[in-house]
Amino acid sequence: MNDKNSETYSLGERMYRLREKNGDSQDDLAEKLDVSRQTISNWENDKVKIDAYKAAELCRLYGVSMDELFFGKTCTAESVALKKFSKVKAAILICLIFSVLILSVAAVALFIFSAEETTSSALYFGRSAVWGIAALIGAVLCAVFAVCLYRELKNKK
Repeated sequence: MNDKNSETYSLGERMYRLREKNGDSQDDLAEKLDVSRQTISNWENDKVKIDAYKAAELCRLYGVSMDELFFGKTCTAESVALKKFSKVKAAILICLIFSVLILSVAAVALFIFSAEETTSSALYFGRSAVWGIAALIGAVLCAVFAVCLYRELKNKK
């Protein structure tokens, strides 16, 4: 089903082409799917839509994905890898954005609010300083996670 125009075919036409490509008659396919020959004919002529269970059986039988059957799109290992690559890039970007936001919160908490809190003890940490330190740790963790994702992405190329 790797026709360039397979996306323009109806579901029934794609089913017909799959069956023909695999050398099955309507009777052969009907027997394999435990339905009548008339059911196969109705599916192929787009009179009746195939149910999900039978569609899954048909995909397994002919070694195609549901995307390929229903939409004519081939799902190759390259396209799956490209989708994963895009998801990893998005995750890295999100981690970096969160790192910048958390660092901003940390800077505000540490430098602005802790200046207002005065005490005689040099080891005293006010509430805002604790939140600032926690935010710094969070930012560092997000950045480390982003670097790990980047390395993983680089290793998979």
